[in-house]
Amino acid sequence: MPYDSVTGDQDAAAVSADTFTYTNPKYMVVIVTGASGDHEDDDKCAQPDSRPSLTCTENYGIGYFHPINATVAEWSFVTVKADGPGPQDYSDHLTIIQNGH
Repeated sequence: MPYDSVTGDQDAAAVSADTFTYTNPKYMVVIVTGASGDHEDDDKCAQPDSRPSLTCTENYGIGYFHPINATVAEWSFVTVKADGPGPQDYSDHLTIIQNGH
């Protein structure tokens, strides 16, 4: 979710009902992704109640960022190797639309 790390404010108004599209977010959207899998086999992939939003999987995967044009960008993550419990074919995606500069 668009999030101001200084004030802790979230821009929920920019988020679509299905949560996969952010339209004219008033804060910078930061995507932090790691896709190293769970080599240690500790199977601890906590889902803390945190800000900004967090999605967690223990699978190996790859993220793609596609700037479509000056106003639209898309990001996606797909599993390339399942490792551990949880979704064996995990994927996630986000579309950011910034048409009000």
